[in-house]
Amino acid sequence: MKLAGRVWKYGDGLSATDIVPAAYDPLTLVYDWDRCAEQPFEENDPGFGPGAAAGDVIIAGRALGAGHAHYHVTAIMACRFRGIGAIL
Repeated sequence: MKLAGRVWKYGDGLSATDIVPAAYDPLTLVYDWDRCAEQPFEENDPGFGPGAAAGDVIIAGRALGAGHAHYHVTAIMACRFRGIGAIL
């Protein structure tokens, strides 16, 4: 598989709530993935929202997605519906 897109590089300790803030958790409860897809990295990287495009790749360090399992679904589905090509 060959990926093409912008690379978004982050360091260690990027938790699930760093990807999508916990304030958007109610969107998960109603499966509003399109709205979740608008929120990734809103608090940690304001440039991601307007700059990220389908096919982009996120590269992060250790403990990617750490935190309470409840928030993992929100983070994963937000990236999927945003069109992120890969998360490494």
